[in-house]
Amino acid sequence: NLTQFCIDTVGTVYHYHGGCQVGRVVDKNYKVFGIDALRVIDGSTFLKSPGTNPQATVMMLGRYMGQKILQERAAFGENNEDYSIIEEETNICFA
Repeated sequence: NLTQFCIDTVGTVYHYHGGCQVGRVVDKNYKVFGIDALRVIDGSTFLKSPGTNPQATVMMLGRYMGQKILQERAAFGENNEDYSIIEEETNICFA
């Protein structure tokens, strides 16, 4: 049966993803719908597999979103900190 098939074949050697899809669980800024101050920025947000080990893709997504969050905070003047040096060091373009 299906339950036994899953028990027999599902293991941790695979890179699971897709359980927290953008547009269904999180918005385009990876903010969880209905919960303030919570973002999910990991492989669970991928709709499709990148085709290889997702480590580099997940790391880049985390770095990109981290920089975007810093940019958002700077725009709102949170902590009165200057984040421009971070943008210069990373050379990441923000849409």
